[in-house]
Amino acid sequence: MTQEQWTPPSVIWVWLSPPSYRRLVEEFGTWDIAGEEFLGVYQTPAMGKKSLGSVTETLDARSQLGMPSNLIVAMFDGMDGMVVLDSSQVNKEGEYPVLVWNPGVVDRESMERLGDDFGSFAFALCQRAVTRWRESG
Repeated sequence: MTQEQWTPPSVIWVWLSPPSYRRLVEEFGTWDIAGEEFLGVYQTPAMGKKSLGSVTETLDARSQLGMPSNLIVAMFDGMDGMVVLDSSQVNKEGEYPVLVWNPGVVDRESMERLGDDFGSFAFALCQRAVTRWRESG
C-alpha cells in the first residue's frame, strides 16, 4: 500500500490528535510565530487532497526513519530531531506528552521530555520566541 492510499484525510488526523494540538490546528492549520514553525495540517492546490505538514512528516518519519508508530511529528527541533506527541501516554484530559525524537532512538526513557501537553509547550515556546524577537529588534 502506498502512502497516498493510507494517508488519513486531515479532518480525521486532527480529530485523532490531543485536544490542545487539535484546537491549534483547527484555528491555524499550520503556523509560524517569531521563527518557530509548527507543522500543523494543511493542503495545497498543487498537492490536491493530500494532507501535508504533520501528516506527511509523521508518515515519512515512520516509513523512512523507523520512528515508532505511536509518535506524531509536530515540528522540528532545529538539531536533526523532531518534536513529537507520544500517543502511547495519554493523560486523563486526552493530552499526549511532548518529546524530542531523534532517528534511531526507540527507548522513550532516553527521549527528552519537553512538556506534558502540546498546548502548554507551544505557549511557552511562543512566549520565548516573541521575547527574543522583541529584544533583538
